Formats: sequence, structure tokens, C-alpha cells
Amino acid sequence: MKMSGNVTTTPEVSKHFTSSILLWMRTDQPRQAGMDRWKGPHSGIISATPGLLEYRQIHLAEHNPGRWPNASGIETAIPEDRRIDGIAEVTFENALSPLVGRKQTALAFEDEVNIFRRTLLHAGPPGSSRWYDVAPGEKPPT
Repeated sequence: MKMSGNVTTTPEVSKHFTSSILLWMRTDQPRQAGMDRWKGPHSGIISATPGLLEYRQIHLAEHNPGRWPNASGIETAIPEDRRIDGIAEVTFENALSPLVGRKQTALAFEDEVNIFRRTLLHAGPPGSSRWYDVAPGEKPPT
């Protein structure tokens, strides 16, 4: 697709209630087994949550050499115990949606101990996340 000049309009923005969760896989089982369970059965639990608008999983590479050159006295490689394996993004329809989905959330917590050794939730107040429609009319590939 050819671009025809610069676009100078302000993109449309919509506010949402979104949480991001950094995830570290358990180390007492093969990493791929945890990634597969997260991608499969666990995603089914999450996606069945009432009031859920969008659920996204970002799977990160197990081995990432990075782009920083080795430098004496500077840690340029991520130590294995601090390497993040994935990120989950959960967007709700509204501020009350997490209350409506409590039963499903409890099921998710029960399952998480089978997959993750650590999770770190980043959550802001309702309306604090922003979605920018930077290419109005564009449809994602199917």
C-alpha cells in the first residue's frame, strides 16, 4: 500500500479500563508446557469472563540476545530469573465489569499457580488507558 503524504489529523481516542500483567513461567516444568497452557486452557477461562471487552496475550521469546553490546561493569543481558515470559492485557467493558466477573477471576487465580511463578499486575483507574485509532478505516488482516 502506498502512503500519500503526511496525515495531520488528530487520531480518535477512546478511554478504557485496562490492566497489564507481566508474567514469569514456572521453572519446575518445561517453559513451553506453561506457554501452551496459558495460550490454551487458561485463555479459555479468561475469555469467558463476563464484562470482558478484550483479552490479549503477548508471548515473548525464550532467548533474546538483545541489542546492547557487552560492556565491562554494565549488565547488558537479562538474567534468566528476571526475564519476562509474557504480558497479558485485559480490558473491561466498564468499571463494574471486574465485579460481575468475580467467579471467573477466581477460576483464573486457581489455574495461575499451575503456569506462573510470578505475576505483576499494572492497573490504573477506570478510563486511564487510551486506545488511539491512528489509521481510521483500516481493517486488520484476517
